[in-house]
Order: sequence, then structure tokens, then C-alpha cells
Amino acid sequence: MIIDCAKAKSRAKWLRYAVLALIALVVVGNVVWATGGMGTRANGDHVWVIASMSPSLDKFPGLLAIDVVTVSLIVVAGLYQLVRLMRQFEQGDFFSVRAMGHLKAFALLLLVAAIADCFLPPLILLTAHLVGMQGVRSLDFGIDGTDIWVALVSALFLTITTVMGEARKLAEDNELIV
Repeated sequence: MIIDCAKAKSRAKWLRYAVLALIALVVVGNVVWATGGMGTRANGDHVWVIASMSPSLDKFPGLLAIDVVTVSLIVVAGLYQLVRLMRQFEQGDFFSVRAMGHLKAFALLLLVAAIADCFLPPLILLTAHLVGMQGVRSLDFGIDGTDIWVALVSALFLTITTVMGEARKLAEDNELIV
């Protein structure tokens, strides 16, 4: 199959801009949430976003902020790897070790974000209980559909990265033979 490099580079540029906009949305979403612009229930006075989070953390805004900001930072780090990958694509560097490294880092950070989203709330609550914070009486552990889908997409990207790496090695071996 013939790839039009100019078209692929142009699409990579626009995808890079889209990912940068997504990073900005994550940051703005966290700022709006932190300033009280979002909540977990519908209210006639405001536009509320229904959020999926640990019910036990909902009672402790400071602990909830630690959870939300930590997971958001992991997601932003993953999206930044995607920005770097698109930058490689813009330069015509489609199948290099460096490009595959960015894709692999993106996939791993997505997986870490999904795992953190599951395990961080109970760890935060356990730590708060151990340091003597009042009111912490239960630990909630939950896996929702979003976590499963993110983990599956991450696994798909890791598989693609592995296949691309093997294809690159085969291409290099073929060049040496001929």
C-alpha cells in the first residue's frame, strides 16, 4: 500500500493539535471541578457533571482532590506521549524505535491510569485512617466499565507496538539479506 507522506504528516499535525486540546480540557476540567463548578448530582442552579468516583472519597473533598489530580496527571502524561508520537509522525518518522517508544509509553500510562483509578481511592482512605483522620470508616474498591475499556485499549496499543517492533526487525533483517 502506498502511503501519501504529506497527507499522513498533515493528519498527524491536526491530531497533535486535537490531543493538545484534550490536555487543555483535562486541565480546565480539574480547575473547574476544584473551584466547585462540577458535582456529582443534578442541581437546577448549575450545570453539574455526573462523575464516577468512590462514594467514601466523596465525603472528603481534600482526599478526593488527591485522587482526581493524581489520575489526571497520569492521563496528561500519557497524552503528552501521544503528542510526541504525532510530532514524530509529522517529521515522517513512522516506524522508528523512538516512535514505538512513545506509543508504548502512552499505552502503559493509560494502563497505569486505569489501575490508579481502581486502587488509589482505597489506598488514600487507608492512609487517611492510619494517620488518624476522623470519619474514615470504610474503604471502597471498584472497577467500572471505563477502567476495563481503558485497560483493553491499552492492551491493544501494547500489542500493536509489539507487532510494529517485530515488523521493523524483519524489515531490517530483509535489508541485510538482500
